[in-house]
Amino acid sequence: TIVLSNATNKITLGVQTMSSFTATIKSEDGAYDFGTDVTNLSTTEIAQNKQDHGEMTLIVTGSEPGTDYTFTVPALIVTADINTTQGLFDAIYPKDGSKDGYYRLTANITFTEQVVKAVGDGYTLNGDVHGADSGYYFTGTLDGNGYRINSQSTSYGVFNSLKGATIKNVTINDGWCCGSYPKITLLAKTMQDTTLENVTFTMSGKSSYYSVETGANRGWLVMSTCTGNTFNNVTVDTTCGGALDGVGSLFGTGFDKDSNSFTNVTVKATSVAEVGRNGDDSASVTITDVSGIKLEN
Repeated sequence: TIVLSNATNKITLGVQTMSSFTATIKSEDGAYDFGTDVTNLSTTEIAQNKQDHGEMTLIVTGSEPGTDYTFTVPALIVTADINTTQGLFDAIYPKDGSKDGYYRLTANITFTEQVVKAVGDGYTLNGDVHGADSGYYFTGTLDGNGYRINSQSTSYGVFNSLKGATIKNVTINDGWCCGSYPKITLLAKTMQDTTLENVTFTMSGKSSYYSVETGANRGWLVMSTCTGNTFNNVTVDTTCGGALDGVGSLFGTGFDKDSNSFTNVTVKATSVAEVGRNGDDSASVTITDVSGIKLEN
């Protein structure tokens, strides 16, 4: 794993006499040059191109006296490891406008309205992002690495808008449903062409003002515009205070049941009024209308 936020990165090749080993280190397609030192990779080129971060194959060619080597090295290019609220905010909402990158959690993160406001230059989970408002979307990868994001339902959710992104290996917890805003969601306001894999949504609190049970048409996970997405191994668990809640809507308005794909998706709830409202005719789409989603109560 090559973590670009680290001071140095190295790869291990299994060559016995490393002191005399010289190498040429490049990406398999030749687009990126990682230098000649396997113990201190040059990452300047790849760091500037966040859209190419993620899985990559490196080709290492070199020699020791009397022996030539060629190694094929699978690598994971990580833009940054994240262990703070500030780190997550900067990854999702970067000031430079870049929306790509491969980010990996290394700790549980608190990402509620109050703490985000403290680090986000005045931005709140119910307000616009660096003046971009709904025109902003995240296109990168967030690998939760088995950790949890403790957030809350708000007008924009954790990610505001997702487009061509990947969110995986993470639990996102709704600490409470925000009582000041009637239009609220946990994950994102809009979600397009995005993959969710090995993701769990949980609830540990709710306000008297709003319950996911009474939030029909708002979408607990996505408020509106949910098209072209892939959901794989996703669990939605409404257990709160030792009891299941009901769900009014999972994906709100603008849900396209034909372009979204569901595999092994489980909703733990007393009931689900609808998966969402069809974007063309606002017809209610129920769990029985969608393949790959099951209700457990």
